[in-house]
Order: sequence, then C-alpha cells, then structure tokens
Amino acid sequence: MFRMDPASLALIVTGVISRVLPYLVKMGGAMGDSLAEETGRQFGPESWETAKIIWSKIMDKLFSKSESTIAVEDVVKSPEDPDNVASLRKEIRKLLEEDQSLAIDLEETVNNRIKVDMNLGEIVKSTVTGVKLKGKASGIDMKMKTGDIKEGSTVTGVDIENI
Repeated sequence: MFRMDPASLALIVTGVISRVLPYLVKMGGAMGDSLAEETGRQFGPESWETAKIIWSKIMDKLFSKSESTIAVEDVVKSPEDPDNVASLRKEIRKLLEEDQSLAIDLEETVNNRIKVDMNLGEIVKSTVTGVKLKGKASGIDMKMKTGDIKEGSTVTGVDIENI
C-alpha cells in the first residue's frame, strides 16, 4: 500500500484544518449546535466533517506540546497568515514523523474523504499551473472546471500518475 511521506500528508492535513481551526477549537469548548451548523454551511458539510475527523485525531497530540499549542493558537488568531499555517504544518509533520500509526490513520482518512474540486474563474493574461498528484489514492474524487480563458493566458492542467 502506498504511504505518503510526512511532509506531504502534513501539507494536506494543514490545508484541510487551517481555515476552520478557530471553529474546531471553539467546538472543543461550548460551540453550540447552531454555530456548528453555520460553520458546516459556510465551509461545506463534507469539508467541515473531514476537518472535524482529522482534528479529533490530532488535537490531543498537538496540545500535549508547547510548540504545537502555540502554533495552533497562532492559526486560531490569524488563519490566513501563511507563516502561522507553515508553523502548524511543521508541528503536524513532526507528529506524523514520531507516530507512524497516526500517519497511517490520517492517510486513510485523507484517501477516503478528500475531494479535489478546482474551479478556475476567468483567467486573463495569467499562468495557472494545475495540480500534480502522484501515487495511489483511490478515494480521491477530482473535478476541475475552468471559466473563460482569455488570450495571453496559459493553463497547465492536471498531471496524474498512478491514482
């Protein structure tokens, strides 16, 4: 069975949880059903459920180390800050390197739940480089839709190997 390296898996996991991390942390407190429903609508029910599943698997481990706790708190304060997200990704990568059973569990979750859905709007005099997926990930459902591509633009599509 194909195994993702910890850095790649950390990249995916961080990408799934970083935008919703403030809500996931609140959920651990007294988030309330209505806020949870609203969050699900805002981010999409499948994305929200996937993020909750992933968070439930790594939350305790992240909060058991001070560096990881700081990284989580920074993302909660500012989830759009790329430095905060990079710091969290590094902490998640370290967890995955230390705990192979967690890495396997998260990889199975990713393979079973992640869907890649790219929607490229109007592209004007731009270069868009698509997604390169390599390996065996049978649970990934990928859709790609492009809008109007104007003269002077280049779109490099999706390169898929052994999926």
